[in-house]
Amino acid sequence: MYSILVLLCSIVSAQLIFEENFDSLESLDSQSFKIKTSGTAKASLISSANGNKAMKLDIESNGAAFLAPNDFSPENGDFFGRFRIQTNFPNDPNFAHWINVQFTGKGAPDLVRPVGGQLVNNQNSFGIGADAGPTGDWTDFDPNVPATLSTRCIEFQVSASGNFINTFFDGEDQPSLTASKTKHSIHSGNKDAPFILPKANAIQFGWQVFQPNSGKFTVMIDDIAIGTDRIGCN
Repeated sequence: MYSILVLLCSIVSAQLIFEENFDSLESLDSQSFKIKTSGTAKASLISSANGNKAMKLDIESNGAAFLAPNDFSPENGDFFGRFRIQTNFPNDPNFAHWINVQFTGKGAPDLVRPVGGQLVNNQNSFGIGADAGPTGDWTDFDPNVPATLSTRCIEFQVSASGNFINTFFDGEDQPSLTASKTKHSIHSGNKDAPFILPKANAIQFGWQVFQPNSGKFTVMIDDIAIGTDRIGCN
């Protein structure tokens, strides 16, 4: 049911800050990143028949597993990210919130979540959000961008200097999944507080549902890259 992700990545113009497609690794013990888990979550390296590799996360309920690159400090807090993911999503409770990417910045309380989503009335939809900063805990999900089992290539742009976040799914811009100083907190949070992006100095890719739930999640993540320019999915 869960296939190995096929890598068809061609990185040409972007200056890379971090890149990991797992193919050259023998384990997830690496000098370039750390694996962080909680609960009973497990992370493993798996291979396909053609030799390509991916990171597999096995997680129950609200356990968490993330890959965190070392020495992450993009100039001016501006960067692009890209990864491929395939996962199942929670069936309970209603309004369960999950994340795939989260970053933080030195001296700022904000937990910024450019890629995540929420279960609302039996549908999981992708969303963008934050927590712990002046704007509070919010997730702006879009029912028109449903979260399904199919593999997606997800890109995101973070600009601390311009104070905005953009997202792209399978190469297509997602204008509903963006955030800026004034565009945020549609769903909960403090709508009146300006959303000021911190300059990122830590980021992680993976999976967590924050609410206790009955789910067992098999998450496949591959082709992670961070660069100074848009990286692309081809």
